[in-house]
Amino acid sequence: MPKLAYYVTSHGYGHFLRTLEIIKDFKGWEIWILTDFNKIDITEFHDEVSFQTRHSVIDVGVVQHDALEIDIEQTLEKNLELEQQEKQILQREVDFIHSENIDIIFSDIPPLAFKIAQLAGIPCYGVSNFSWDWIYDGLAHYHRDYLRFSVKFYNFYQMAAGLFQLPFAGPMRAFKKIYRMGLVRRSPAIKSPQQIRKLLNIPQDAKVMLLTFGGQEYLPPLRKIEGLLYLVPGKVDRRMRDSYIEVSTKNFSHPDLIVASDIIFSKPGYGILSEIWDLPKLFIYTDRGPFREYEVLKKYIEKHIPSSIYIPSSAVRDGSWLSMVKSKIFY
Repeated sequence: MPKLAYYVTSHGYGHFLRTLEIIKDFKGWEIWILTDFNKIDITEFHDEVSFQTRHSVIDVGVVQHDALEIDIEQTLEKNLELEQQEKQILQREVDFIHSENIDIIFSDIPPLAFKIAQLAGIPCYGVSNFSWDWIYDGLAHYHRDYLRFSVKFYNFYQMAAGLFQLPFAGPMRAFKKIYRMGLVRRSPAIKSPQQIRKLLNIPQDAKVMLLTFGGQEYLPPLRKIEGLLYLVPGKVDRRMRDSYIEVSTKNFSHPDLIVASDIIFSKPGYGILSEIWDLPKLFIYTDRGPFREYEVLKKYIEKHIPSSIYIPSSAVRDGSWLSMVKSKIFY
């Protein structure tokens, strides 16, 4: 039985979720997923696909103050700390690859995975719509070490056997061979809005706004609006109990909640765009600070989802966003 080791960035939940979709096609393979499992509850996913797990942190991604703001200083500090452990990490991971007789590595998209593969003598393919050399290059004006890390990551990516490039992609010039993929996304288990609303005890005639910010437990300032219900995945501070419905993602998937909703309020990311791409939903979005992927995704939104509404993050934070979109919600 061939064996695949799949390294997933510690940056975000969406990278892990799309990994689960991809490995469904690896029937007859033994699969290891390696990531920071302190950030991910995998108990809800083992019924979907078979895989083994190993806690392994080989990248930082970006550290965030909250769902909308990058912590520039902490991101750099964590990278410097990880760099000090790099030799030990490489030895540990290569030993694991050899002990498990791994045949191939996929990476979404930790740069160090490609160096691990080179040292282990096996191929490594990237799977992503952006790479960290490009993201960090966009942060170089904050500190020169970001440019140094960008160059370092670029050199690691050049070791790749190839890249399976997802849609909504930014420049990924380090990769010599690029294979373009279609949308990788989860499908709803419940395709009927009426059925899922019944299960959630949501009135069929209510306007429902899904508040979703990349797997992070974040809520913008809210106020009660007659006829509008807020749908919130995960666990959050309880406010305005009669105006929002908190839903456990162990019982309903994110695509299920999208089906139940009329309006999606989010920050742009690959995951949310892939899930709403062809659905007749009102999409409200905000900016993500100096995270380069946002500008690429914004262009796709403006071109392909013309009914979308942009709200500045400052308006999200001070609560004025509701006044800006109220007329669009109750058109």
